Parts: sequence; C-alpha cells; structure tokens
Amino acid sequence: MKRGLFLLLALIVLLTACSKEKQPPVKEEEPVSGYYELLGSVQNGKPVEGESLNWRDHALFLLFGEDESVTMFNGTALIHGTYAQGEITTEDGSQMQYEKIGSFLVVTAADTELCFATSENEPPNLDELDKQLKLPPEVGYFVANDELANHFILLNEDGTGTLCDSYELYDISWEHNKLKSDDYGNAGYKLNGDELTVRTAHESVTFVRSSETPPDFKALKESLKPVVPGYYLMQSVTEGNQTLNIEALKGLDTELPYMILNEDKTGFMTYFGQEMDLKWTDKLIYLMGMPAEYTLKGNILTISTSQIEFVFKRSNEEPPEIPEIGSEIYAKYSLYAMDMGDGYTVYPADATLILYTNGTGSFDGEDIGYSQRVTWDEDMIKIGAIEYTYEIKSNGELVIDGMDGVFYFKPLE
Repeated sequence: MKRGLFLLLALIVLLTACSKEKQPPVKEEEPVSGYYELLGSVQNGKPVEGESLNWRDHALFLLFGEDESVTMFNGTALIHGTYAQGEITTEDGSQMQYEKIGSFLVVTAADTELCFATSENEPPNLDELDKQLKLPPEVGYFVANDELANHFILLNEDGTGTLCDSYELYDISWEHNKLKSDDYGNAGYKLNGDELTVRTAHESVTFVRSSETPPDFKALKESLKPVVPGYYLMQSVTEGNQTLNIEALKGLDTELPYMILNEDKTGFMTYFGQEMDLKWTDKLIYLMGMPAEYTLKGNILTISTSQIEFVFKRSNEEPPEIPEIGSEIYAKYSLYAMDMGDGYTVYPADATLILYTNGTGSFDGEDIGYSQRVTWDEDMIKIGAIEYTYEIKSNGELVIDGMDGVFYFKPLE
C-alpha cells in the first residue's frame, strides 16, 4: 500500500516536472541500464487521459542494456537504438532526450514527455514479442464474454482455426473478415482491439482475447455432448422463398413463438396462437403430427421439413409456465374418418380427443407424435388456433365441422 502511494505521488511530481520547460540534458551520474514500464505521458504540457498502457499482455516499456543499446515498445512495434549522455538515437536516426530521476525515467520526444518507472517484472522475450507483432492481429485465442463454458475461438497464423460453441468443436478457416466451416457454416467477423465479434445469420457473439492456454482439443471433444433440452425462442420461419426474420416476428400482433424441450423427450410449443404438446427424439421433432429433422449448432436449433424451416435460439431466461389442462375427463373420443370435401374421405392414424370438465382438452396421436391443446364450451371446440362447431349424435359419435373438413369421432369407454 505504501509503495503504491509512493509511486502515485512520484508520478504526479514527474508529470508536473514534465509540463515545465525542459532543461538541457546533463551527463548521467548513475547507470540507467534496466527495465522500465510506462506510467503516463504529457503532451503539450497536459497529461494524456485514457491512454492504454498495455498492448495485449505487454506493458509499453523501455529496456536499457549495459552495452548502451536500448529497445522501446510503443504498442505497435519494437524500436531499437543506442543511448548515451542523456540522448537516445534510434536506428532510423530519430533522437529523444532522457533524464534519470531516482528510479524514474523521463523521455522527451518532440512535444511529448513519457514518464517510466523501474519495473521489477521480468522483461518480455524480445524475439517472441517481435514475432507476435508481425502476425496478423486476428491470430490468437479468444473466449466468449458469456457464461457458457468452452465457448471460444482459436485463429492460427496459417488461416486455420477451431471454434467451440460449448457443445461441439468445429474446424474453420479464416481470411478477410470471413470464417468458413463445412459443419458450422459461414460467418463474418470484426476485430476491434482485443474483441472479436462473430456474426452468423441468426446471432452475434463477442469473444475477448485471452492469455490463457487453449484446452486440449482431443480431450474436450470426447467430453462435449449436445444438450438439446431447453427453452428456445423462434428467430425466423421460412416457407418457400418467403422468410419472416426476428424483427418481422416481433412486429406481429402476437407473442414470439417459443418451444420447450424437456429431458423426458416431451415438449411444448406455441405458434401464432396455437399451443401444442410435442415429442422429440435424438433426430426428429414431431410438429403438427409430422416428423421433422432438426440440427443443433451451439444455441441455434433448426427444424426443417420439405416445405418449411424454423430457426430457434436457446434462451437463458426463465421459460413461461406451461398451461395446465384438466384432470377430470368429461368425454373421450377416437378419430376414425375425415371428410375433406367432394366425397374425399381420409382414414387417419389413431388419434384421441379428450375433453375435460374444466373446458380444456387435448388432441393426441400416439402414432403421429404430437398433441394439440383444446378448449371447448357448449358451442365450439378450438383445436390449436382453429375453432370448430360440433355436434354429438344420438349414438354418441362426435362430429366436428370446420373450414378444413369434417372430422368424425367415435366415443371411447
């Protein structure tokens, strides 16, 4: 604590001295060889505010050798030269003055004074630092600034790299602000200082340069397993050449569709007023009675059929409470035929309609892999988002009539 206060006071004294008219340099009475790190600077008599004193993990420094050689790191390059009698001469012939004041060193270059302090840190390896400076700035190990474990990107100097989205490792290539991968897909990136922002069609992730050692990829790959269960918000829906993106979806006069996938391979989904229970496997999700393939890449879940594609993004928010249906059964029916008009009758796979005494119900199909939520009263039955009229025949059969056809149910015991 005392040493920190002393350094702070010394810096104030030095900055004040630097702002005054400089005296001609005098011959050094004591050796100046050693390693110095930058404390601050003064330009045109005023301290420079907001100055970055580090580049990645390297301080801006001066290294005076006993052989009168000097090396300066200014944040972008190593500058080499010689020093003697209060003057530094760089390899390109530029000159700067320096003055040793105790354990501090003041360097004057044009209208700027740089104030350094003797450092007890180990000087960096100049060869390694020089090699880093010559690499493209993208090269390095970057860790995502979110709470997910194993979410990182490694860019190698040969244009290859590795991306881990917490669930899977992907081999990538990179150049000119573009990332390419056969498995992950293509993305754009932008480097701003030590922040690397990667943008795909559905998300943007910011990674921060890290000095840590990347994990062992072989061991990590064996430990990673896709985690499917979770809460997902719809990001886009594409049918044919028409796509509704997230902005268009949020602009509709309805809640954003979402999906909840449970550990027991059941689930729940809303879709523009429809509420449906669903089932899923390691490869398929059953939507509206139709099996659909899905892929999970990081937080992005894509469900595809021959006609439509849904894109969902995993959310870390608390999912909505799934609406409960009744428990006391009022009636139970089995669907045995559908009249689609013009005398065209379909005999579907087994499906069951259950009506509960509280005005709720479910339309389930064991063979078709999904369940639609139902509400009903004495005048209508609503299956999903579609309302129907209905009639109970004298033989107990239930006939439901709507724009999409007439449905015939027989009562079950």
